Amino acid sequence: MAMSASHVLSAGSIAVRPARASRAASANAEMRILPSGKAISFVPQRDVVLRVSEGTAWVTLGLGLSNEASLQAGDLVLHAGHTVVLKAGQSVVIESKRQAPLVYHFPKNQGGQPNLDEQPARWFTRFQWGKTDGSMFYNI
Repeated sequence: MAMSASHVLSAGSIAVRPARASRAASANAEMRILPSGKAISFVPQRDVVLRVSEGTAWVTLGLGLSNEASLQAGDLVLHAGHTVVLKAGQSVVIESKRQAPLVYHFPKNQGGQPNLDEQPARWFTRFQWGKTDGSMFYNI
């Protein structure tokens, strides 16, 4: 059977639907931009999903205070389109791995925003230096 233009168009429209749904989900989440050479650290108070939209992220996961064996600790490299689940109480450091800025978000239908805009817990502030607005912290 020969393929006509209508076959190609109908096949293309089917393939586009998931991409549209993904873009719509991304539009519902607050996109964050991390400039090249900058880092952010935080401890989520609930499980959240981190999704990289553009660029490459170097994500360092720690055990936090819990030292639970179930928490994954170590370094991950995430490219555009990749996701990772961040567990509650786990210390997280995100930085841009390449020269380009990193664009990322926390999908609202998968846990929403972690406590990035809240003040760090008192124990956490003792081990960090940076701006008081929480935009950039460095662990000691």
